[in-house]
Amino acid sequence: MHVTKVLSVNERRACRVIEQSRSTQRYKIIQNDFDDFIRKRTIEIAREFGRYGYERVTEMIRDEGYLVNKKRIELIWRQEGLKVPAKQPKRARLWLNDGSTIRHRPEYRKQRIILVIKSIKKHFFCFKEN
Repeated sequence: MHVTKVLSVNERRACRVIEQSRSTQRYKIIQNDFDDFIRKRTIEIAREFGRYGYERVTEMIRDEGYLVNKKRIELIWRQEGLKVPAKQPKRARLWLNDGSTIRHRPEYRKQRIILVIKSIKKHFFCFKEN
């Protein structure tokens, strides 16, 4: 503990001054291979299935035969900064998951003018009185 070394006081007194339990100072994080495996597997599934959240990823890991808690996967999800991307609109999708585009703008000015005229005619005939 930093305070005990710098001020040369014992652990009990230092913990009492900063109002912290001594067990907190003695706690050591135990990292095992299973946690590393679950972390890697969670990241792999999140990359493979981009729209799946941590709950669905938990179900997939459980289906593989591993006993994991949803809260553990959620913790890993937050620590790794994983997020579900925004949902694409159903109509007029302009991009795919890999970032490529589906539709392109018209290549020629004449094509753009024709598209504008068609849209004007369409709107005009929609509101035309009989």
